[in-house]
Amino acid sequence: MVPLTKVWESETDDGSFRLHWWEEFLSLAPVFDGDQELFERIPPDL
Repeated sequence: MVPLTKVWESETDDGSFRLHWWEEFLSLAPVFDGDQELFERIPPDL
């Protein structure tokens, strides 16, 4: 898997880490259930 386009950036709840979200995320495994739900709601044109 090669990252294509970064579509989102966020910090963890406790602010310890910054998360970077990439296209094709839903084809990765394993992922946390909450992360998958987030990507299903993000518009595909981001």
